[in-house]
Amino acid sequence: MTRLVGLAMSLITLIAALVAFSPRPMPSFRPTRLDASELIVNGVAQAGDRVVAVGEHGHILYSADRGAHWQEADVAKARGSTLTQVAFTSPDNGVAVGHDGWIVRSTDGGRHWQEVAFDTKRSDPLLGVWGDGKGPLFAYGSFGQLWRSDDGGAHWAKQQIDVDERHLYGMDGAGATRVLVGEQGTLLRSTDAGASWLKQAPFYEGSLFGALALGKGEWLVYGMRGHVFKSRDDGASWQPVAMPIPVTLFGAARLADGRVVLVGQGGTVLESAGGDAPFRIVHAGGRQSLTAVLAGRDGSVYTAGEAGVARDARLSATPVSPIASSRS
Repeated sequence: MTRLVGLAMSLITLIAALVAFSPRPMPSFRPTRLDASELIVNGVAQAGDRVVAVGEHGHILYSADRGAHWQEADVAKARGSTLTQVAFTSPDNGVAVGHDGWIVRSTDGGRHWQEVAFDTKRSDPLLGVWGDGKGPLFAYGSFGQLWRSDDGGAHWAKQQIDVDERHLYGMDGAGATRVLVGEQGTLLRSTDAGASWLKQAPFYEGSLFGALALGKGEWLVYGMRGHVFKSRDDGASWQPVAMPIPVTLFGAARLADGRVVLVGQGGTVLESAGGDAPFRIVHAGGRQSLTAVLAGRDGSVYTAGEAGVARDARLSATPVSPIASSRS
């Protein structure tokens, strides 16, 4: 009897082992999708009919249906470094930049990206990229870095500028004029499409985070604690603009109907009818900041930041060109 019980136990153990180690079909999991509302987004741009957003951990999203649905782009190779800004100079050709001197480039409207540069030594972040499709591309960032590409972002050369290694945060251009702003009130102006740069006399001690060309020689620069300045002589001189709320501003766009939108700390959205019209508060007092705003070519307006990227129905407009704001 004892032998029979032992044999039965051995058979049970063998059967259990065969079941445990036998091949099984993989369980069915729902595909992992990156939620556009859960990703910290730092930059947004128009690429033909697509909207492209870049952000934390090197993620790049694109939407072809006005932000209703988002797909994650293919990035080769994926580094995991945060991307800070993106610019498209045509419906197909775009460049994104970020931490560790990372530069990636797309030639198919933002669906696929290839690495152009990555800094394995100093790892200094690039904080912005700008181009209008008519001249060079510029990438800029920490410690006064300014890089120029004359072939659509495939190759880059460093430009030497006198900024005492201050960080550079924002850039825009109109005609042959370029305005580049940064830390401690740094403002550089070029009147030859970026071939040479002149450092302007300081008119503000705080950091400036962006510049926006308004047309006909008018410009805005904006930054810390709601400080905004306007130029009416193509950037040669600047005067303060009265603002309704003292919050830091990170992004700006000019809409096709002439309105100007500023976004920033705490989800702040400010709007002006253009010209000398005052800014009014569209939204303020939130917890999640906005870093960028884009005037889409179909009239949609997109805001992006700590809560991801979304179409903002409060700011709908008439259609504009794909390259219409300093953040695009």
